[in-house]
Amino acid sequence: MLYRFCFLFLSILAGAVKLDAAITYSLDAVPDSGAFTSGQTISLQLILRENDDGLGGNPSTSLVNGDGLFGFAARLERTTGDAILSNFELADGFSASLGPNPTPNPTETPALWEFNFQSSNPLGDSPGFGTSLTSFVVGTVDVTFGALATTFTTGNLSNPLPNNIGIGQNVANFRSDSITTYGNASFDVTAVPEPSSLALVGVACSAFVLRHCRRKRRCVVLPQKLI
Repeated sequence: MLYRFCFLFLSILAGAVKLDAAITYSLDAVPDSGAFTSGQTISLQLILRENDDGLGGNPSTSLVNGDGLFGFAARLERTTGDAILSNFELADGFSASLGPNPTPNPTETPALWEFNFQSSNPLGDSPGFGTSLTSFVVGTVDVTFGALATTFTTGNLSNPLPNNIGIGQNVANFRSDSITTYGNASFDVTAVPEPSSLALVGVACSAFVLRHCRRKRRCVVLPQKLI
């Protein structure tokens, strides 16, 4: 009897967990691949995605229901290469939260962007409120490539939070959740020829053309004078 009760309890618990996981969240860096030249700068977006497994049991508060994004915390870190981060921009409507994690908040270095933000109007409407969304661009940053192929990873804070996003209209009615899937971005770099190298190529091409012209002139057969 006790065995049956435990089995029933675990089955109910598993079903509840499954329902709670009907909506999950992921964070991607876009673009996440490509080949660029040394010294080239691109804009990289951090995109929060709300993913529905289609099994039902979704929470009543969600981005797709138009409840808005109240807060989020995340990290973008260069793990290989020498590309440089700059011009850090969060989505409109957010400001730094009062928590000490990370320190400083935000942390903005050439190799790391780490932040913990919430709606700048916590008693009003959160960014995105009133609009059905399945994704949200939480911020953009410039990436300037150096000489090496570079990889960036997204993730929770270096001092991880158990819940690093808040979904809801304002501070009175948001629910906490967590990002479960984090994306990476890997880029190849093509070196730009130095001016001296270009000059050598130009000299070589000029020499080839000159030699070709001289050989062509030697092969010209002059018409004979008729007597």
